[in-house]
Amino acid sequence: MMAVWAAYLMALLNRLL
Repeated sequence: MMAVWAAYLMALLNRLL
């Protein structure tokens, strides 16, 4: 389930940036 965590992290970073 690493893909889900990675996608979530990427979305969070995109939100911050």
